[in-house]
Amino acid sequence: MEKYQPQPDGQFQSQYFGKRQSLSCEGHATWYQSAKTGEQVLIYYGAMSDEKRQDGATTAENINRLLVDIFMNEKDFIMSSLKMLISMCDGCSAQYRSGSVCYELMLLAIQWGIPIHRVIQAPGHGKCICDSQGGLDKTVLDIFFDCLVANPEALVEGLQRVETHDRTEDGLVSLAEVCHRILSDECRKYGSVSNSNRAKNRKIKERRYFVRPEGVGSGKGVKYICDGFPKGDGIRSNYHIVADPELVKTGERPNCIAMRRFPCFCDACVEQLKSPIDTRYTGTNRNCEYWEIFEREDGTSYNDWKIIDLKPKPKEYKEEDDLNRLEVTVRNIGCIMASQIYVGAYGVYVADDSRYDYYVFQCTEAAKKADGDTVFERDGNEFAVKEGEWYCEGVWLDKVPGTANWHYLTAQKCIVRMQIVIDADVEMQQLSDDNQFPANLSNRVREDATQKGAMRIGDCDHDFLMEVARQRTALDFEDVVYGDVEGGDDDGSVYGEYEGVEGDGEPSDE
Repeated sequence: MEKYQPQPDGQFQSQYFGKRQSLSCEGHATWYQSAKTGEQVLIYYGAMSDEKRQDGATTAENINRLLVDIFMNEKDFIMSSLKMLISMCDGCSAQYRSGSVCYELMLLAIQWGIPIHRVIQAPGHGKCICDSQGGLDKTVLDIFFDCLVANPEALVEGLQRVETHDRTEDGLVSLAEVCHRILSDECRKYGSVSNSNRAKNRKIKERRYFVRPEGVGSGKGVKYICDGFPKGDGIRSNYHIVADPELVKTGERPNCIAMRRFPCFCDACVEQLKSPIDTRYTGTNRNCEYWEIFEREDGTSYNDWKIIDLKPKPKEYKEEDDLNRLEVTVRNIGCIMASQIYVGAYGVYVADDSRYDYYVFQCTEAAKKADGDTVFERDGNEFAVKEGEWYCEGVWLDKVPGTANWHYLTAQKCIVRMQIVIDADVEMQQLSDDNQFPANLSNRVREDATQKGAMRIGDCDHDFLMEVARQRTALDFEDVVYGDVEGGDDDGSVYGEYEGVEGDGEPSDE
């Protein structure tokens, strides 16, 4: 992440943008296999902001925004096929390698449900594609700022320009917005197309830029430290960090991350990463391609994995900032789930109910974003939704008595906040010769369930749902709708705990 300080007309102390405004910019060169063409593509993302803050939270927000663009806006990658995300960067402590950064990575991994590998480059590394593209962007911006326009009405309509004023009747002009408009010009987005051979052999398929508004990367002040290193070891000695959502366990090391000295993706190391979570980051991998280099006298490896706990930093940790960061994470989860659900799909969300492992519903209307704090009433139940949250209309499914994973549709309507959904499109298996009711089910219940068109959630899907629900407990916090929301409880709280569904209603026993 770098700063850009414009010098309008070459003035180092300008009365325009250069005097009090600067631009924070961060480049991401993103490789992935396109779902549209089947080819590996390289997309360059440029994140810009007027905010001077540069830390792990802003970097995590930039990564989140580019993932949203790929998965949800462009729909150029099938999210279910993503096995891991590898992020290569330098060793800047504030942005890429610290206890607070590891905490941000952990939340991002839980949010997207994928392991995130942070690979740190060695000190003294050379320049990469992000450095080159960042330099090109600054050169283009310098050209425009060297040619300020005093009379914009004299220019051809649609021509990119930088005007001489930095204030309008609406307030201070955003430098990030000005730079975004210049860099996002169609002529730069795909590069020159006049030479067909150059266009065919171009490495970067497309340049995409976005503006991160001030204050979006919440959690400023959230300070964590890494604890549990062996004697003589520390975070600066480790160049491979993994935030794995499966590492998060209820009541047992709730905030933790895996580390080792050197990143290695040889066949044996990749195979270990596919193993069950209980053995994924334990033991010594003697099949590693570089075992002869890493072997120690006691039979262990210099590159063994270790699980490191993330703990609040004494005196600097602020609980309110942490809660604010968690709220941003669950809202991002809601945005992801809203993009996946559709009318007719069966969804599942977490439940704090001894009778149910989770609640199942069918979506009846497309997901919407709440314009304000609202309390909906459906069939005698109240459902509270806060401003900015995604929600959808639906009907509940109830459980067939005496069965484990069999459910049937009811007529009971509900409102579901997408941020508590753990699967927006679960497969429901119809009754068939290969999918029968339990043998000990009474004839009366069997006939009733058949008439109601009961469906079953498969055992593998059930185990997956329980695992995701367990991972979500890392985001456990009290989410409160303020007392001025009409229809709320007297104390203003209509949500209860995040994992719970107090105030969300519950399926009927009838």
